[in-house]
Amino acid sequence: MMLGGTAPIQRLNYDVFFQLAERLYAQGALKDLSNTCRTFRQWSMPVLFQVCWVRQTIESPMERKFPPPSIWPYIRSITVHDILCPDSHRYNPIPGVMLVRRCGIVNGFISRAFRRMPELHAVHLILSHHGIPWLALQLILALPQLREFSCTPQISYTPEGSARVRKLVMDSPAPLTSFQFTRDIYAISHLFDRLQSRAEERLLDLILRSAHTSLTILALPIESAPLRTIGSLDFPRLRELTLKGLSGPSQELQCDLVSALGRMPELRVLELDIALSPRRTPQPIWPPGVITTYPWPHLQRLCVSFPHANDQLYPHLPGDLTHLALRYSPHQIIHKWEAPWRETECVFPPSSADDILRILQECKATGLVELEVEYHQGEDDDDTLLRYIATSFPELETLRLFLYHRDGAIASDVNGIGKLLNPLQRLRTLWLYMDFPLQNPAHFRRNDHASLHRFQETADALARTLGSSVTVVKMLRPQKYFEREYEWGVYEVVRDDAESAGPYARYSYFLTHGEEEPEDDDANDE
Repeated sequence: MMLGGTAPIQRLNYDVFFQLAERLYAQGALKDLSNTCRTFRQWSMPVLFQVCWVRQTIESPMERKFPPPSIWPYIRSITVHDILCPDSHRYNPIPGVMLVRRCGIVNGFISRAFRRMPELHAVHLILSHHGIPWLALQLILALPQLREFSCTPQISYTPEGSARVRKLVMDSPAPLTSFQFTRDIYAISHLFDRLQSRAEERLLDLILRSAHTSLTILALPIESAPLRTIGSLDFPRLRELTLKGLSGPSQELQCDLVSALGRMPELRVLELDIALSPRRTPQPIWPPGVITTYPWPHLQRLCVSFPHANDQLYPHLPGDLTHLALRYSPHQIIHKWEAPWRETECVFPPSSADDILRILQECKATGLVELEVEYHQGEDDDDTLLRYIATSFPELETLRLFLYHRDGAIASDVNGIGKLLNPLQRLRTLWLYMDFPLQNPAHFRRNDHASLHRFQETADALARTLGSSVTVVKMLRPQKYFEREYEWGVYEVVRDDAESAGPYARYSYFLTHGEEEPEDDDANDE
């Protein structure tokens, strides 16, 4: 189809113009083009308004902040961020019951608006104070054009979500390909009770029964994941699964995970980001004595919190696994640094270097390109583990190490770590945490110059001793100016400086903890 008109650009095929508009949009230049004339404005609208972000606050309820109806036909993805619900300061003493209904999520405004967006493909909800009434959620999930839905940190709205969900069914559900409902581990406090968990579990049970055949991406909180239902359903297209949250003291997994997740033959990514509360102990994914067939032949990425040395899973992992993480959740040091502000307690049963070594020796995935390990090192057991990693996984390009020394043990020598990892000739990036005394947040902020100098010395030592393929070293540290903020100091390895006596590390920028890739505005001077 031609765009029409007499100007040369107006004789373009629309598909060609659409590709041009997509490129300009990616470069941030499409808005300028659309402001030049009415014709360009009309042509650009399907690209310019395909992604929208709406923020609701007390001062600006949803109806005031929402995009005008004139652009609704062009919206393909919308994120609604309920920063501070306009009803939040008017809560009735009865939990979950509101005196007014100014919130666009509770009063159904957004679900009615979404029904008038014919191209709406993805809905993302970030909710601060409450979930979604079941009727509104049902209307959203029934949109025939919807394919992706995400929500955090709550999904069920207490008065209706808990009392009526059993009586409702999904009317003409959309064939979702992605359903992601997650919350931060620390959001599970005493305010999150078992009643709400059961309400969410019933709701999620209903949703999964209607969407399990079409889903390719699924993320659920472990507190309310209906594992028995999941184990009874086939997920023929599922490629990515994340279970995240806090396993409470009174909560027992209804079944072993290898059985509960055993009907997902196309699974590529499995992330079990599950923290442990006090009085809980790590459980194997595939317990000894459970007889079953390994269910994920195409698995490429596996993340396990609190790995169990007697887990039968690791000997069965496919040889072409490319990413493996054996870690704590959350990282032990982050939980320690956060302790003064957190109500939720987690426990950290020590994984020793011997435990991690035993797991890796059972793993046949010698082609790993990314590995993460977190463990407590003894006086003389860490060298064997690092030496094994360096010789058994020659394809590694990224290595993440979180090393803690036991009481009375001496922290690892940085030069020793670099020399042990030197055989990794494909390694490009090393992420490292070592529990130096200077990394205590209070000490770091009082003596930031001495602390930063220690980080620079560590980075220089690694630059001299690691293999020549390493280009970047990243080290975790507290943020210098803000409490409860942590960052990865990024150091580039310089090897071609004629004025230097050898390789050294040059500070480049920092990444906020949790970010995997740098952004342009993340670059900062020390």
